[in-house]
Amino acid sequence: MPNANDVPMMFRAQLQERCKLENPDNKAQRDQWIKEWVDPQNNNQPYIYIQNRERDGLNGNIYRIFVKFNFRVLTNSGQDSIIRPILGKNGIPFIPGSSIKGLFLRVCDNINKCYNSVNNKEQITQKEYYCGSQEHSAKVRFLGAYPVGKWTGQHNVNINQHSTETRYSIVDLVHPQQDKQVKFNDSTTSAYLAISLAQPTLMFQFSTVDPNLNWDEFKTLFNQALSQGLGGKTSVGYGFVERKLPNFIQENEHIVVSLTGEGVASVTLNKDPEFRPQTFKASLRGHVTRLLGGVSQDQELVNSKIEQLFGYTDAQSLLKLFWQEIRYTKPNDISKNIYTTSGKLYLYAPQSELILIKKVLQFAYIMAGFGKTWRRVSHHEFYKSYVNDPRKFQIGCHWTCPDPNFINITTTDDLKAFLNDLVTTCQQYLGVTNSPPNYINNWRESWHQHNVKVFAKVVTTSQVITLFHENRFKFTPAIGGRNSNTPPQYVSHVWHRMLPIGNNQYLEIVTIFKGNDPLLWNGNKAIFETELTNRGLTKIWG
Repeated sequence: MPNANDVPMMFRAQLQERCKLENPDNKAQRDQWIKEWVDPQNNNQPYIYIQNRERDGLNGNIYRIFVKFNFRVLTNSGQDSIIRPILGKNGIPFIPGSSIKGLFLRVCDNINKCYNSVNNKEQITQKEYYCGSQEHSAKVRFLGAYPVGKWTGQHNVNINQHSTETRYSIVDLVHPQQDKQVKFNDSTTSAYLAISLAQPTLMFQFSTVDPNLNWDEFKTLFNQALSQGLGGKTSVGYGFVERKLPNFIQENEHIVVSLTGEGVASVTLNKDPEFRPQTFKASLRGHVTRLLGGVSQDQELVNSKIEQLFGYTDAQSLLKLFWQEIRYTKPNDISKNIYTTSGKLYLYAPQSELILIKKVLQFAYIMAGFGKTWRRVSHHEFYKSYVNDPRKFQIGCHWTCPDPNFINITTTDDLKAFLNDLVTTCQQYLGVTNSPPNYINNWRESWHQHNVKVFAKVVTTSQVITLFHENRFKFTPAIGGRNSNTPPQYVSHVWHRMLPIGNNQYLEIVTIFKGNDPLLWNGNKAIFETELTNRGLTKIWG
């Protein structure tokens, strides 16, 4: 009888301590599974369905359309505990024709054009003509799509002077952190392995029995269908065609803002740096949770609103997001790991949600930023002596907006008025009338005047950044996230932002949450606040 370890991991039962592929902590199992899957011949030459992109059009009886995607494409076979696409011949990811037909049907639903039926005896809808119905056979067969070329994203990385490591960019990550960052200090977070195609070119294939089919018209409709996004996670920018905007941007209910940011790059499970557009949605979701939790004690109401806005198992999110990247500079030194990015952020939501979403987007930009270590200002930008020390790791981010109409804040009074107005907007959204409102007092970051204080000052250089690196505060868990010279174990209760306000000036903002575990302050909360006031910052809210 063969040993169970001789069975390729893809065919083993997904049992704890044996083959839990979605668990990213077990790197050896993950790497073995990926290697067995993409390189079954063990020669560093994964199978390829088609080598190069060719021209769109007929190839024999098959009509082909080649499409380049700007970020990632994720589809789920639903066959394992891990998110991965359906696999076709030789293990190559395959998007079935039924999925593509489903997209195409939604486009046809909105078009009233009619065609002659096969027997020319009646008029049929465009949907019936191309996709068929119970009474009429379809003109087009949707044959599915395969990636073109090196779909695995195979690349070699220098580990040290003597060795390299083969990595695959198909390895993706799902890492929800909402509860730990917003609600409870003791919450644990779990990252999950997923498989998605990174910036792929896909070849879509179709056939017909009608030699006179108007393929140009079909291709136009097909491109309209793809503007809805292909596959999953489209609400955070997956599955959209390169250099084309998604169809929701054509709606009136959308926001667009230009942004430029720098910060510490997120990394995939393979440790490759990558700026991930879903960071915007994660930030907005976290802030909506804080803000609504600060105006209502009804956790069921707050959670239901968050699920409606950002999606859950049984329904798509009301909010849709697309990051149109114009410029991106990857980290050229992994030890520094600093990216820069510029682009336009598009947000769509129904009109009833749009006022709240715009306010929350402004709040995210004003008070913190987006991306990894967003609670701190960019040390690369504001603490050069720290950055130049090779022993130090990178911290923080910094975002700017060239649009003068996006926010109108240049003084501490402006910031105070904005925060007051924001709370009113949140109350109106939930239908809360009492003042001051009740709040969820066991959440660490509920945005309520009894749970948070905001200090601010107009400056030309940071007055307080060095405070965070004094041992008495660096090793206060509520400030530095740790209580000894070890990696951070806690989420900081303090935010720090250098908001550009023009004329080479900034509004330096420090946000302090009381938190739901006072022991993490080690008695240093009042001392920290005193240090802020000694450096000229004044309390403007809370």
